[in-house]
Amino acid sequence: MKRDIFLRLDRALPWFAVLYYLEIMYFMVALLFMAGKTIAATVAGAAALLLAAHIFMLYFKRPLSRTIQLALMDFHCAYSVPFVLSLVLSGAEYSALDTAFLALRLLMAAGELAFIFALTDEHVKQSYA
Repeated sequence: MKRDIFLRLDRALPWFAVLYYLEIMYFMVALLFMAGKTIAATVAGAAALLLAAHIFMLYFKRPLSRTIQLALMDFHCAYSVPFVLSLVLSGAEYSALDTAFLALRLLMAAGELAFIFALTDEHVKQSYA
């Protein structure tokens, strides 16, 4: 039963990875204020192309893409949870858009934990070979 869930969850991973485009947009806005629009657009465009290639590789179950996705999820989850908690616990005021991004980050972090367990299952590992 657990393996069936992990194998089904594994098929949803490329669709989940599309949510990282929202993080690219958020990063692009931050970079816009720090470095200017030319650098922000260039970096965001390159990141979007790399993410598109990565999503295709996930769909076709390339072993390297599994490793990259595990690293991405580990980094994103380790960054998002403390970031959200620090904003919420600090009592800072934020807009409705910030609230939406905070909620999305928490939902993504919860999904990433499930995908980390799924991608480290032996049968799922073998399906990427």
